[in-house]
Amino acid sequence: METTTLIIGNTKYLSTPSLTFGDYGGSGSVGLANIEELEKLAGEENTFHTWEHLHYDDGTGTYTPLHDDTDLHLQVNDEPPKVIVMEGGYSSKTAYVLADWEEGMETFNALSDYPCINDEAVSLVELRWEDEALESYLLDDLNRTLPEGLKEVADGLNNTDPLVAAYRAAMESTNTYPEPEYNGVHVDIDRIKDAYRAHVAKWFRQTITPKLTSTYTRLSKRLSVLLKQGELFHVDHSRLASFYAARR
Repeated sequence: METTTLIIGNTKYLSTPSLTFGDYGGSGSVGLANIEELEKLAGEENTFHTWEHLHYDDGTGTYTPLHDDTDLHLQVNDEPPKVIVMEGGYSSKTAYVLADWEEGMETFNALSDYPCINDEAVSLVELRWEDEALESYLLDDLNRTLPEGLKEVADGLNNTDPLVAAYRAAMESTNTYPEPEYNGVHVDIDRIKDAYRAHVAKWFRQTITPKLTSTYTRLSKRLSVLLKQGELFHVDHSRLASFYAARR
């Protein structure tokens, strides 16, 4: 297994590519899940996050902090954390495990056989990314594929739960899965857009259309009552429908 060594004073830490994550590199959802699992294993009080410039020594093949008077040095010299998470640009993270931490090193060494600490944790990271995509852009992109009338309804919803349900039903019916990338998931919109449109239309027919019909019926009955009470007009249902449509 490829390893990276970090030396801080006399304290040694180890990392490996499956403990790295970033927008443009690293091990994607596996790397992020592994880092988070190590953080949980060590505990918040034994995990140290830092943004530190490192120097690589070709002779020893090790990394050392570029400066020796930082909070990282003070922390390691006082009580070495079990896990150090080095953060950098473009959301990059690398976890380093204390070489003297027995439980941590057992987990670290197991990565040579299988580069994932917890498969379920990876799935949870990808589900989180999918939820973030739905909230930030995915539903908007899907709604742009809808016919104009349905698009207006979808864009005007305050509660997007019906749209999320239509998305998940479309994914299932087309046997489509989000594809993990470095820092998120990709969904093939062209593959699911027809099914999404069908599920949104079904929801509209089952939920919205009955409400429109009920409201129209109440308005029609009310105007008929006014007519019987002596009002001098006749209920024109075609004009009534136009009037109601204008009020939506």
